[in-house]
Amino acid sequence: METKPLISNLQNLRTEVTCPKCKALYAEPKRLPCDHSFCTRCLEDTLQSSDRHDTFTCPDPECKTEIRVPSCGDLKELPTNFHLLNLIDVLAIKEHDSVGVKCGNCDKTRNQSLYCFQCCSFWCNECITGHNIIRANKEHRVLALQDFQDHDIEDVKKRPAFCQIENHKAEKLKFFCKKCDVAICQTCIGALHDGHPKVPLEETANGLKSKFESAIKFHHKSIKKNMSDIAIIKKDCGKIQDHSKELKRRAERYVEGIIAVLEEKKQKIVVDVDKKVALSTQRLEQEKDEIECQVNTKRLALDKTENRLKQYPDADILQQETFFEKLLQLEEKFCHDNSVATNNERFCEINFRGNQNLFDIVKAEQIGSLEHERTASVPSSVKSQNALRTSNVEDWQSQQQRDKEQDDSFICHGNDGATKVPAAQDDNDPRYKISELTPAHVRPSQFELDFCFGEKGASDRMFNYPWGVAVNKRDELAVTYHGGRDHEVGRVHVFTSDGTHLRSFGAKGVKHGEFNCPRGIIFDKNGNIMVVDNGNHRVQLFSEQEDDDSIIVTDEENKVVKIFSSNGTLLRKIGRRGCFNYPFHCVQYGGKYYVSDQNKHCVMVFDSDGTYRSKFGKKGESDGDFNKPRCLAVNKAGNLMVCDSMNHRIQVFDLNGNFVSKFGTVGTGPGQFNEPVSLAVLSDGRIVVTDFRNHRIQIFKSI
Repeated sequence: METKPLISNLQNLRTEVTCPKCKALYAEPKRLPCDHSFCTRCLEDTLQSSDRHDTFTCPDPECKTEIRVPSCGDLKELPTNFHLLNLIDVLAIKEHDSVGVKCGNCDKTRNQSLYCFQCCSFWCNECITGHNIIRANKEHRVLALQDFQDHDIEDVKKRPAFCQIENHKAEKLKFFCKKCDVAICQTCIGALHDGHPKVPLEETANGLKSKFESAIKFHHKSIKKNMSDIAIIKKDCGKIQDHSKELKRRAERYVEGIIAVLEEKKQKIVVDVDKKVALSTQRLEQEKDEIECQVNTKRLALDKTENRLKQYPDADILQQETFFEKLLQLEEKFCHDNSVATNNERFCEINFRGNQNLFDIVKAEQIGSLEHERTASVPSSVKSQNALRTSNVEDWQSQQQRDKEQDDSFICHGNDGATKVPAAQDDNDPRYKISELTPAHVRPSQFELDFCFGEKGASDRMFNYPWGVAVNKRDELAVTYHGGRDHEVGRVHVFTSDGTHLRSFGAKGVKHGEFNCPRGIIFDKNGNIMVVDNGNHRVQLFSEQEDDDSIIVTDEENKVVKIFSSNGTLLRKIGRRGCFNYPFHCVQYGGKYYVSDQNKHCVMVFDSDGTYRSKFGKKGESDGDFNKPRCLAVNKAGNLMVCDSMNHRIQVFDLNGNFVSKFGTVGTGPGQFNEPVSLAVLSDGRIVVTDFRNHRIQIFKSI
């Protein structure tokens, strides 16, 4: 039963001690700097076949590393792979019954042999007697090969290494030459490595072992944490799949409800049609019966008259002229009036006219949306009639904790390198620079709604998911149209500060002057309009003038902020790898750059040279917390204003990051928001806000 595993293990062992070049057991195996090993003879053949004498290419077909020949020119000076030498002896021990073992003294191959752990060599039964006679060998441990156990095999694998130089082979390697990077024996010191820096082999190796074992232990812990994360991810994937099924069921039920309502209304139309058909048909049937009765009466009168005209002599006909005239009057009396039929024919002119407004709404609007719950306290039973909401509170809390852990410690790269920013810092720790935040007096909202304009649509004063907004010196507002999920609109509209439409430009496309999901927008000092053409991955400038201002672009995919000159030359980058998760917007004020990161739910502060200084904010709903902060602006008072998008409000901070005030709540009424995205400041201090999902612009004034 154990034969197959044993054979398999032997095959694996033989493969491990077989040279990949000559396909024979290693002979004097040498380890190359690329960690591949080959026989000394194979390496010599490789060097001879090359046109060079000082370097050669590693024989491994996939490696191709250039190997430098030792300065003495002898490849035997390359480091010996002592591990392979030990494994070759282990293979000989395991195969001694079938292959036999070569005696280290007489070179004869015998099946019955012994092994000396101190000499590290094999002895036949004849030669072992001479070995044992020597007084110095009396304490040597000698064991017959057939008596080897697993622990004996392990001792062979761990045996000490001996010098491979011809006249030094009886000496253990005790030192390591740092100049030659090779293990040496005591004799080598004076003969070959005199004056070279040397260290004790065992002591130095133990130090390295401790170092690497600590690293291995650390990585094992890291792997354990990774596996724990994988388990969590698998669990979350399962939750996502279960929740996706629930979302689909909700959507199906919602659509089925809509279809049921439409079916009920359709059935009402069908019933109304059936009623009108029955009424009109009944009237026509009555008229038909009356006409048939008239026709029968006419036929009788006509038949009677025709018979008399045929049978009566002329005298009788003339005498009955009055009678015939009465018959003709009867004909006129019973002559059918088609006006009744005409009135009934009007039913066929009845047409079904669908509710075009309802059709347009159904076509334009989504049946619902997938939205994150705004608070963990919302019960999962809460349902919306026009939206699909995720309601897994446990997942939300888990994600919130992961976001917090991610924010607690990250690597933020400035121009001078990497700076670790801890969540809590020790004032006495010299490794960190403490950024003091001066407490500020928190005041109630300092703004109230002045007016708003716009609704969803395609006309000049209507919006389709307004995104970016900018203000020029004339207080004109330039607004980008995001276009919603399908980005079907790619235009920029310009308004006066009272909402009067001035002009618009752009269309959906990839040509110059066309857009694909335009987002950020600014006026420079000369009135040029710069638009971030997000879907086309470019910035477009609309003006006939030149400008010397720099352009700030948040590159969300590459997770970096880029500063360009007006001609498009890259000047610098802010925030290298690991700093941002989703940089959304950046403003420059007072010699500093303020960057919102919507996935880290914070605002980061950098010096003018791009060096990271501090951050403020975390995920939450309290004052100073954020839920996907987006665009920023500095008002006339010198305070930083932040579009706290998913908290549906605008928050105001001083430039040190202290909370000052806020305004706005979730809703569709005046002064309420549904995902505010961008804001700008008019010359009189009023604040312009794009109310994204309410499809409007709101303007607030100071109070």
